[in-house]
Amino acid sequence: MASEKRMFFRFDVSLPYYLESMSSEQECFQTDKSKIISPSEKQDLKVLNESLEQIFKDSDHVQNGSVEVFLGLNQKLDFMVWLLESLIEGDDVLKSDQYQQYWYDQQRFIIPSSKKSSKILPLLQAFSNRIDLHIDELIDVMKNRLGSNIFIYGQSHIKLFSLHHYISGLDVLAEKGNWLAQIIVTLTKKLNAYETLLLKLKKVHKKLSDTDNWNHEKVNLGEGGFAIYSEQHFELNQKVCVLLKLEETFIFAKAFCVYQTSQTDKLSYNRTAFQFEEISSEDSAHIVRFLMAQELAFHQVNHD
Repeated sequence: MASEKRMFFRFDVSLPYYLESMSSEQECFQTDKSKIISPSEKQDLKVLNESLEQIFKDSDHVQNGSVEVFLGLNQKLDFMVWLLESLIEGDDVLKSDQYQQYWYDQQRFIIPSSKKSSKILPLLQAFSNRIDLHIDELIDVMKNRLGSNIFIYGQSHIKLFSLHHYISGLDVLAEKGNWLAQIIVTLTKKLNAYETLLLKLKKVHKKLSDTDNWNHEKVNLGEGGFAIYSEQHFELNQKVCVLLKLEETFIFAKAFCVYQTSQTDKLSYNRTAFQFEEISSEDSAHIVRFLMAQELAFHQVNHD
């Protein structure tokens, strides 16, 4: 039995890894949506969107064309919202028809220019640029996913977009019924609400995404599985999800526990072995190449 358990492991290497128990739904690294958006926040967003719809229907401004630029900004913001909500659901939507349509519409949208001095246009340009920043970040997260739906988020954080950096007093004008101030303030509230959700999503995934601070320890690694020393208790056949960082390459696998030593005292670590259950052929081949390089380097050092 011991030799059967050891057949999966063949070489000790020091590397970063991230290990998490598989969910009851047999999924890996899933988002706890309740930590990102509450029922009251959903209701607040619904009210914001309804308010925007009413503002956009103002007949005077529809007739003179004033609504168009704000409709374009809202549509761009909806693109960001759709990407964000897709990531919260764990979906990569970059190959969908809806993504292509959003992308096409965004490329056609341009903030109008004016020869006259204006405080509004720089604000609208900055608003548009901020949405672009978030869209680019969310697209990059999807492009660089690991496995089918494992997303790594950058750890940089920016402050919520603020109108006061550009124009002061708009909120007061909005309360007095000024149409232009109302639409700008409401759009900004909507942007800030989704910026807050993005920050929460990053926080939920912080341990997974902060790869520089993963456990960096000795791992007994082979093509068929791995073994570590862990203070966590694992049941026999308990399923886990693991990410291994082999130099600059991330390896993802689903595995199950095949062995764990008995803990002798509260301070001791248990030697725990896992067999890969699901791993791509590409990742499996990469492990073999990595281990061959490590063994070659080991023998060269000892020979010298």
